[in-house]
Amino acid sequence: MLGLKQYCIFFTLILCVSASQAADFAENLYTGYKEVLYQIKIIDNESGQKSTIGSGFIINGQGLAVTNYHVVSDFILYPDKNRIEVEDIDGKVSQASLVNFDVINDLALIRIQGDTLRSKYLPIATQLPTQGSTIYSLGNPHDLGMIVVPGTYNGLKQNSFYQKIHFTGSVNSGMSGGPVVNESGEAMGVNVATAGNQLGFLVPLNKLKALINKNKTIEIGDYKKIIAEQLQQNQQQLIAELTAVQWPKTPLGLADVPDAMADFITCWGGSNADDKEAQYLAVRKSCSLDQTIYISRRMQTGRVAANFEWYSSDKLNSFRFYNMIDEQMRMMTYQDGRSKEDFSEYQCQRDVMKNVNNVKFKSAICVKNYKEFDGLFDVLFVSATLDQSNASLVSLFYLSGISQASYKAFTPVFMDAISWQ
Repeated sequence: MLGLKQYCIFFTLILCVSASQAADFAENLYTGYKEVLYQIKIIDNESGQKSTIGSGFIINGQGLAVTNYHVVSDFILYPDKNRIEVEDIDGKVSQASLVNFDVINDLALIRIQGDTLRSKYLPIATQLPTQGSTIYSLGNPHDLGMIVVPGTYNGLKQNSFYQKIHFTGSVNSGMSGGPVVNESGEAMGVNVATAGNQLGFLVPLNKLKALINKNKTIEIGDYKKIIAEQLQQNQQQLIAELTAVQWPKTPLGLADVPDAMADFITCWGGSNADDKEAQYLAVRKSCSLDQTIYISRRMQTGRVAANFEWYSSDKLNSFRFYNMIDEQMRMMTYQDGRSKEDFSEYQCQRDVMKNVNNVKFKSAICVKNYKEFDGLFDVLFVSATLDQSNASLVSLFYLSGISQASYKAFTPVFMDAISWQ
């Protein structure tokens, strides 16, 4: 039986051997596949300079390569202003064309033109590895050259509407779109995002295969139409999933309000109870989807947010109290910093009504449309209950990148989820 000292030495040796094996594999991997790795550049036609860089990899003998949507988004949105260039490990630059993309899962397929086509390409895995396996991220971080980063496969991110692989390893800027390979040297994911501190996220195998299997080239004139269609389909699925079940409730003041509407919705709370000079008590609950969909540098969409704020006061008379509530409703306009170049002004409709639980409230629903993507809207709904003279529940939801049918389906479900205790 090993003593503690002998065990520690034995365990250290195992770690050293494992680290050495990982380093050897990484070196062999880089040597074997460096020819299929590319730096992807978006070039501004007027200046001739790169505006975006990322990584990519060839997956077949016809020069088809994978990268992220966000790496080539400037070209997709402004194809007359930009072009796609790729640079191989030897510094040779070639042109590339867009084949297809998946804006929801941040993937794109490009085809590399000219004499850069080679017989070597990166095979696609048939399945994900077992949890805890060592996997290897490849890419070009910070424009410093191609590297291999070993890390750990920790399965799919839990409680997430958008599937991502949880990767313990460094995914740095510029590595976006690069492959992540298993111990057989097969691509099983694509670099997409980092949360720092060795916390990375990858697009999983099934999303990559789905895009490859479409086997269709999108015409340049259809790019924005396809983005709008993909966003509408995604938000329709999201809203259908949110409204398919009865939401659990939790007390807030004298009301019962929705708790997390799904396992991928996260809720937080707070209050001003420690403010001894406050003229009213404010208790807050905020719930939201923790991910958005990247469209461009100035636009992310796919948001779902719901806020509930309970206000009560024994210091304000009813007139002053409801003036304060009116002010709170005006202040609850969702501040998303969205450009007027991309969106119309909000158009609002106000009403006073009762829901199925006989809760009386005044409400405002405000809608603005996306100028470049037909059929997409941002929707803000705010309401305040009117049943008490010195207490009120102010509720809000915000949905972005959604169709008219989807927000009309969500609104009555949200309104009717509020009740008195």
